[in-house]
Amino acid sequence: MKSFFVLSVVAFCCVVASGLYGALSLQPAQKIQDESSAIPEDILLLPREIEEQSHLLLQTLTAKPSTETLLENLARMCDTQTRYKVRNLFVVGAVLKDKIDELMATLLPRDASLVANYLDCICPDCPEIQKTIASLQIGRGVQGFPSALKAYWRSFSPFSSFKNFVWAVSSWGLFLLMTSLLLFLFLTVFVFVRHYPEIEHGFFHALSIEPSQPVNKQKFLVTISITAFVLAIALLPFSAGLGLLLSCLLLSLIVAPFVTASEAILLGFVALFAAGAPIYARLAGLPLGVENAIGQKAWLCLNGECRKNYFRDLKESISKRPDKDLLAAFYATVLTVGMERPELLNEAEDVLSSMQEKPNLWLAHLRLIKGVSDTVAGEVNAGYLLSAEEIYLSISKQENPPDDALVGLALVQVALKKRDTLKSTLEAMAKRGLTNEVAKVQALQGNLEKETLDLENLRHAIPDMLSPAKTSSSNLYAKGLDFWGLPVVFPEKGMFIGHLPVDSTYILCLVVLVILLPLVKVLSTRYPVPSRCMKCRQVSCKKCNIAFSGMDLCPTCLRKKLTPAFLSVDEARRSVESREKRVSVFSLLVPGLFQILNGSLAKAMLCSLLFLSGLVVLFGPPNTLFEASGAGYFWALLKGVLLLLIAYGWTLRDYFGERE
Repeated sequence: MKSFFVLSVVAFCCVVASGLYGALSLQPAQKIQDESSAIPEDILLLPREIEEQSHLLLQTLTAKPSTETLLENLARMCDTQTRYKVRNLFVVGAVLKDKIDELMATLLPRDASLVANYLDCICPDCPEIQKTIASLQIGRGVQGFPSALKAYWRSFSPFSSFKNFVWAVSSWGLFLLMTSLLLFLFLTVFVFVRHYPEIEHGFFHALSIEPSQPVNKQKFLVTISITAFVLAIALLPFSAGLGLLLSCLLLSLIVAPFVTASEAILLGFVALFAAGAPIYARLAGLPLGVENAIGQKAWLCLNGECRKNYFRDLKESISKRPDKDLLAAFYATVLTVGMERPELLNEAEDVLSSMQEKPNLWLAHLRLIKGVSDTVAGEVNAGYLLSAEEIYLSISKQENPPDDALVGLALVQVALKKRDTLKSTLEAMAKRGLTNEVAKVQALQGNLEKETLDLENLRHAIPDMLSPAKTSSSNLYAKGLDFWGLPVVFPEKGMFIGHLPVDSTYILCLVVLVILLPLVKVLSTRYPVPSRCMKCRQVSCKKCNIAFSGMDLCPTCLRKKLTPAFLSVDEARRSVESREKRVSVFSLLVPGLFQILNGSLAKAMLCSLLFLSGLVVLFGPPNTLFEASGAGYFWALLKGVLLLLIAYGWTLRDYFGERE
């Protein structure tokens, strides 16, 4: 008995100690993280030509231009975007909408159709632009109605693009995640409170106490043991860091032997649902982690919508774990704006040079770009170009070299004015069926006859001919997602569910626990597990009943079977006294008051402590550790509600137990 009681108290103390240690060690770590993760200026990394064209377009719209000037500027903007493969210009979307709305009344139907097409080219994923396009198409009459309907669909429907669909479903994924976890927590606490008498009877057996003759001191030890176990499990996700779901499942294992088979199966299904909720949310695209949003950032960078912090995150992710799709997005940004921003080229070279892949095609592309962009008096940097040529040659000698290696080699030879080797490279490209690329290289080669090199045309040709293949958005959105870990609730605050990392080991543990929930119930039928009588609802077990009377009948049913139906004088007097002492239901509003009125001081102190602790957590001053943190408020709310649920659940259990 003493060992089991000591084990309960030690478990509670260990959990509290680990929680205090985690809280004390988290504050300096979080402070360092906040200082080290200073996000650079969040601006779009766009080619200078697009930036200049955007400013020119906005200035033209501000001056209320003629229709011809408007169409000319919109067409130039669309051509520039197409050449640089920039899908959306969100920075001009809102301003463009307002200016076009002002000029809409002056446009003819044919001009309105052209403006709508150009707007769709500039920002196809801007909802406000799509609404303007719909208004322009409606102005054309019946002919423009299908296009207007399509534009309205793209502006409102989450199915207009994969990105919109992902964010629409993500909100439901988060709702699914939190609802399933809270539902499982509530259901587990409810079942525990409902079957507490059976659990208490079982703990009497575990502590080697005879349940038929309880002593106040022994009953107090049983209550303390149960309280220590429950509080240790309840505080587990906030201290040891194994997760809210794991603690609920542990609590379910305590409850499972005493509940009915249907309740055990229900708990198992809800546990499975809650265990899968993080995976459902991730499959829906919800960025639930520090690295979870890397796929979305890569998709934006691949479509010309990269920002400085996106580029930095891609660089860090590639440094830790190279991935071809993330490399393609990283290289697409370097290819688009690298020639105008040498600092990006230097950062990219550091990352690509550290990769173990030899020879590295991406590094060859980068050195080609650096060689062409780093010019002195109109002459290219031969050092970078010769290094790139060496890498291209080593790759082209492989059995099935990629087409980009031959194209890059041809561009290097054009820049170095190597006519003889260029001819053989073009022949190899023609054999591979790269006729379009051969024609473009030959157009650049024409300048070699004049012994001059048109660097401007060569710089435009490199992004056009060496751009990475488009990766499907669904493939990119899956990059960096940790499907097996519990989610990060507030990634920007670095607040995890718990403080310890979670891997597939815990998921396997969850699966085992889900399987054990019904299995524990099946196996427990072979042992003396306490249960409630179907007739009188009194808690007893087969072992106690047989030890008491030799028959498997609860004491109440046994007494009714062996004694007359009428009550004795003493029992009638006790029944009248109990009715006179019936406590008002209003005493349930304050946990602990009902227990005091019924003479149970220990339970009253426990319920009052839980109730006051919940009020302090909910309405007290904010914890300095989590001050100004959304995650801190979230966990304070959750812990406060949990404490109040336990306090009120314990009070309701005592109330209904007294009535029975």
